[in-house]
Amino acid sequence: MPLSTDLAADYLRAVSAANTERAKKEAFILYLTDVFQGDEAAREIISQLAGGAERKVLNIPKTTRDGETNKTGFADTQYRQVIIEFENAIKTDSKRRHAEYQLQEYFAGNFNSGQAYDYVLIATDCVRWAVYGAKPESYFGKNHLLPEDVELKVVDSLVLTDATLDLLFPFIDRYLFRFEKQTPTLDTILIDFGDSSALFVNVFGQMKAFYDTIRAEPEIGTAYQQWHRFMSVA
Repeated sequence: MPLSTDLAADYLRAVSAANTERAKKEAFILYLTDVFQGDEAAREIISQLAGGAERKVLNIPKTTRDGETNKTGFADTQYRQVIIEFENAIKTDSKRRHAEYQLQEYFAGNFNSGQAYDYVLIATDCVRWAVYGAKPESYFGKNHLLPEDVELKVVDSLVLTDATLDLLFPFIDRYLFRFEKQTPTLDTILIDFGDSSALFVNVFGQMKAFYDTIRAEPEIGTAYQQWHRFMSVA
């Protein structure tokens, strides 16, 4: 994408001048449209992203004085397994915490509705981006979640400045499109498979829980000893 850095500069100026959440989101959609112009597959995704605004999420638990009830929330954007919470600004801890709580609510609502829970959760004011995974130990083995039960972990982040313009497109593509081939560097491998990656956060708890059910079997003990010996040498 040879023009993506120039387009990112235009985008940064637009979102920096915008003073509402809606204006910033529109600038983001316009940036995607400009970057992927002529790409039909990308345009379909962008159309779904734009049209996915305010998607209804059911079964979000809400605790009241009379007990727990369910409410309906509206995710800013939920596309496939990606949920994006747009905010006008997330400079302060309180603003960031508000965005995180919204993501916790949407995750709990989807979980309680029986949806898959390998979500990528994103909070952004279109300049600052934070990508979260839900820690598996906070939901694994449970049938019902409160938003407060969902523990989030930051797995990636980006603050867009004049010095980081060239990082915007790879960052967005990594989570929304995956069109660009990934160069297998140490950094990209850690992003996708490291212990702070969304994949690791979502899979580790499930694998550990399964391991705990079979760890006493002799074959497992032997396999673990062999693995530990080889890894010690490595």
